[in-house]
Amino acid sequence: MRTGMGPAPRERRTGPRGYHRARLAGTTPGAYTPAAALRPTMPPRLASALAAVVLAATLAGPVRADFVFGDYVFTQVHVPDQFITALRFAPDGRLFTTELITGRVRVYADTSTAAPSSVWAELPVRWGDGERGLVGLALHPQFADSPYVYVFYHPAGTDFGRIARLRDAGGVGVDFAVIRDSLPGSEAVHHGGRLEFGPDGMLYVTRGDQGDWQLSPLTTGTEGRILRLTPMGRPAPGNAFGPGNPSYAIGMRNPFGLCFDAATGRGYFTDNGPNCTDEVNVLFHGANYGWQPLWTCDAVPEGTIPPLFTFTPTVAPTGCTVYRGARLPALHGSLFFGSYNDGTLYRVPLDAVDPWASGPLEAFVVSESGSVLDVTTGPDDLLWLSGGAGIYKIRPFEVVNAAPGAAAGAPLAVAPNPSRRAVTFALGGRAADRLEVLDVTGRRVRAWDGPLAGEVRWDGRDGAGAEARPGVYFARAWRGGTADTRSFVRLGP
Repeated sequence: MRTGMGPAPRERRTGPRGYHRARLAGTTPGAYTPAAALRPTMPPRLASALAAVVLAATLAGPVRADFVFGDYVFTQVHVPDQFITALRFAPDGRLFTTELITGRVRVYADTSTAAPSSVWAELPVRWGDGERGLVGLALHPQFADSPYVYVFYHPAGTDFGRIARLRDAGGVGVDFAVIRDSLPGSEAVHHGGRLEFGPDGMLYVTRGDQGDWQLSPLTTGTEGRILRLTPMGRPAPGNAFGPGNPSYAIGMRNPFGLCFDAATGRGYFTDNGPNCTDEVNVLFHGANYGWQPLWTCDAVPEGTIPPLFTFTPTVAPTGCTVYRGARLPALHGSLFFGSYNDGTLYRVPLDAVDPWASGPLEAFVVSESGSVLDVTTGPDDLLWLSGGAGIYKIRPFEVVNAAPGAAAGAPLAVAPNPSRRAVTFALGGRAADRLEVLDVTGRRVRAWDGPLAGEVRWDGRDGAGAEARPGVYFARAWRGGTADTRSFVRLGP
């Protein structure tokens, strides 16, 4: 019995015909150089570097908050003091996040501002070695009627993983219940732990091989595979390997990203390789993805499903999403996934009919957060990311708050643009009642009261005399209740 994910493709046994080696658009096939080779990175294995990067993230100050790339603006929205492994939005617009070290589930009630979060729940977690902690997060697909939040974590003082759920009531988590317990976790690495509800309403769970590749190709057990469970944690009906078996697909090493396309129902996941061949895969019912004893780099063993794309050297691919929003139309229908090693958000335009016709792969943006752990689509139809140093979103580069016809009737000019030092605002022939400089969050950085005519020079400092940091800004001139706005870019020293 299939479960809405579609049939597995015809068998593909040879690498060159079966999959793409990861490469940037316009480069020579097989010659792809990941962003990791262009800047200092963590060691290639996700597990071995995790503890050090988490510690650095918790001690470091804010990184550069916003910058323009192409037609988009990368903006830091929140600067939490912990390492955020996953983020999901509720239908009412609240943002839920998980913290690896503290075991806290936090909620941001207002994501339109930099308002602080509140602790929604706190779980006693084991952390300090490898990949253990609070890792996975999912919200019930009928959250408005069934307000349950699901988490994957490693309880303190134990050697296993656990899936639990809590009910959202009054802004906190209540009615804690374990729905799947004692998932093998004696090894410090290769736990997986990503949670996602599929279009069939079932809960999908990624599981690493716990460092034992002999377990992955087995149809029994819970290691090196993706599980499919009911919302109560039981093996879902229709799984590939018989009644009572929780496994949906097998043959994986350490899958750390899982997402479904809302338009097609197709699932995708990322899998971390050893020192080669990180993978981006299409999820199929009953499929084997080839991780097994005596595996070699780029191997596609007979009878297994080849990846869509691979990375060598490794980048440690993480959380993913398929963008189907309206605010970023050029990105509609694209798969996005993060990289732990080099902080890059990657993009793959998807083919809705034949996933192997998807591509090309591109390094969409380097986040400068040190890592990208998760990515999702917000209720504002923008891309939201969690990284080692904060929560970010990607928005279109556009002029905001400009009244129709204002530019023609009362022109406002900014020069030089971009600029590293002072800028001049030319107000044209009509006096302004007020002139403001705003940052990308809408916060007023500097203001001058009128009447103002001719030109106003801004020295790059805010009202308190502190130098404004590099980023995107907006100059807004008010005349008789009408605002004329121009965007400009302030560069670093």
